[in-house]
Amino acid sequence: MNLIGVDVDSRFLVARISRHGVKQPIAQFANDAAGHRKLIAWATRRGASVRVAFEAAGVYSQAFALALHRTSGIEVMVVNPKAIHQFAQAPLQRGKTDAMDADTILEYLLRMAFKAWA
Repeated sequence: MNLIGVDVDSRFLVARISRHGVKQPIAQFANDAAGHRKLIAWATRRGASVRVAFEAAGVYSQAFALALHRTSGIEVMVVNPKAIHQFAQAPLQRGKTDAMDADTILEYLLRMAFKAWA
């Protein structure tokens, strides 16, 4: 199963994927319908099942969540931003970039119980 942490903003989806327990380089997609399709194709390559986690970001994440939820083989977890913030503070993470946020969200997905979004 592939696990993906995504940092969502108004223009971009910055994603870090763990394929078979190995973290891959950061990938970036547009936060629009075409970008959602590209991310889904990238995530489900070779028919892999996927779990995706990202922070609730209001209107910026809603269409993305729905696109993922409609795709078979993908499970979605929308996380409270405060939970991610506090999770990032535990190892004394000081920086704040989109890539670091995607990595933190992936770590959260790896370590915490998965709660599917509905």
